[in-house]
Amino acid sequence: MNPKASVLVFSIILATAAAFVFHWQSTEASSIAVTSNNSTPTKASTTINSNTQGVVQLYKQQPAQTPQTPEELEEARKAYQVELYERLATKESRTELEEHLLANMLEANRYPPSTRSFAEPDADPVSRMYQQETRSMASDDGKLSLTVWSEKNNFQLGDEITIHAFVLDETQSASGNEVKIPSAIRGVLFFDDSYQLTEVTFSDEDGDLIYDTHISGSEHLDPGLYKLAVYSDYAIQESVVFALNDKFGEFTGNFRDSLVGGNLQIDIEVDVKTEGFFQIQASLYSSPEVPVGNVEVARQLSPGKQWVPVTFYGKMIRDQGVDGPYLLKNLSLAQRAFPVKRSGLFEAYYSTDKYTAEQFSNADYNPLARL
Repeated sequence: MNPKASVLVFSIILATAAAFVFHWQSTEASSIAVTSNNSTPTKASTTINSNTQGVVQLYKQQPAQTPQTPEELEEARKAYQVELYERLATKESRTELEEHLLANMLEANRYPPSTRSFAEPDADPVSRMYQQETRSMASDDGKLSLTVWSEKNNFQLGDEITIHAFVLDETQSASGNEVKIPSAIRGVLFFDDSYQLTEVTFSDEDGDLIYDTHISGSEHLDPGLYKLAVYSDYAIQESVVFALNDKFGEFTGNFRDSLVGGNLQIDIEVDVKTEGFFQIQASLYSSPEVPVGNVEVARQLSPGKQWVPVTFYGKMIRDQGVDGPYLLKNLSLAQRAFPVKRSGLFEAYYSTDKYTAEQFSNADYNPLARL
């Protein structure tokens, strides 16, 4: 189980237990009656065992006041993690769940919440956001299927929008070899899943039985979510959804790096077109196929070119034990909106200075008292 997911699950358990106890106490105080089938009032009762009481007591130790700034909120979160860990670690006896939680908390507090390591390029959180989503629908008798996908998930106003589709003969494809068959394929473009805009046709441009349609003039459309409903002449229908964004900002391709406080800081220049709340996701590698980790940065940005510092936590680099130079490989830029505005995948391939792994901090982000 993912460490951070385990901590989240335990937090939900704590909150649920607290809400349960609050309901029980309210029932006791007000003597609420429950009417049965024979209309005889009976008092609702609940037994709280010692384990539940212990969980609730831990839950009550959270900070009494909600911090007002992100920095205060993060410091309060870290302090609560330390306190919860110490309380569990000093218990005379612990359950298997508590032992598992302690181990997960140690792992989850090694790096900041905005940072994560990953072992394979296929697990890169940035590139995974841009993977093509292929959708398929079978015919009623299961003998044929229609598959459609979009060239990208996010387009910019002015981009040519390309959608692909093909029909498979499933009766001949059972052995694992895809057998595509000729088909007449058309589509209907919708805005916001409800407003029909235009019909489009598909053509097999190179004779491979993969049919394509190209929608130009997207600069005349409004930003938002679009759906292309795709129909084959075999009475099979499927659809593909994509976002069309205005040019809210872009990476300029300028970078600079430095060692700051035992961490690797890479300043990324961004050209912001419209003011708003932005998120940058960046992935660092020690070589093109060997990942180090990923980091997210979120902040309010004003129009114009500006440098945004992105910090890769030192211990994450130190743990890998590989010397630099390091490679800033994949970048994503998004702006808070509905739907979220996201630029295309930016493959930076920026190489840092030749740092050694020993130059980076070996300290946990939020040190917990190890057993």
